[in-house]
Amino acid sequence: MLILHRLSKYRLLSKTLYILLWPLMWFFAPLFLRARVAIYRPDGRVLLVKHSFGADTWMLPGGGVKFGESPKEAAMREVYEELSLDVQVVEPLHEGTRIMNVSGLLFRVILFKSLVTDTDISSIKPSYEIREIRWFKPTAREVGRALPSDISL
Repeated sequence: MLILHRLSKYRLLSKTLYILLWPLMWFFAPLFLRARVAIYRPDGRVLLVKHSFGADTWMLPGGGVKFGESPKEAAMREVYEELSLDVQVVEPLHEGTRIMNVSGLLFRVILFKSLVTDTDISSIKPSYEIREIRWFKPTAREVGRALPSDISL
């Protein structure tokens, strides 16, 4: 019960900070590069996550590129940090500036693709950042919202 209480405190704090810092994020977000990974399995299903902070939407795992880090390294690091999942990514699938989710923030995003063979969702151990994970059919509405419109997996 104590762990659940601490987790709910963290979620409340992170949502509060997100709301308070949103104006700064609006201004600075286009300056920062993000790396996302479309993790898919042999049957074509795509792994999406819901973060414990920010907008309550399904998105591809990933995050910010740190100074001195390549987007490819950042993509693999972020997936490991969020899901404890080692992935290998190849060349970028998509690169561009796009509005990320319902927050309306504009980000520079590089999207990578990674095939996984261990598709057992119970083997994925999400971090405190991740509230929920799920495999979706590639035709699902959630996948369409998470991917740029000109990309198909």
